[in-house]
Amino acid sequence: MTSSSSLGSSQITLQFDLNRNIDGAAQDVQAAIAKAIQQLPSTMTTPPSYRKVNPADQPVLYLSLSSEILPLSTINKYAETQ
Repeated sequence: MTSSSSLGSSQITLQFDLNRNIDGAAQDVQAAIAKAIQQLPSTMTTPPSYRKVNPADQPVLYLSLSSEILPLSTINKYAETQ
């Protein structure tokens, strides 16, 4: 497990044994998030989420978004949904 944090954002990376079924591991992570969400501040703008990734895959595209008038949470929602 590794983690990194910056202003308004934290990322935790979990690495499982290669013999572990990735879908089973994802279900365990989702269950842990659901259990922990009750202990998180009610002022969080977005709930925690997870995604399955293969660390051996390389990104095809890096994308950067910014705005002089929109809040970061709006930009983040746009990036995740579009």
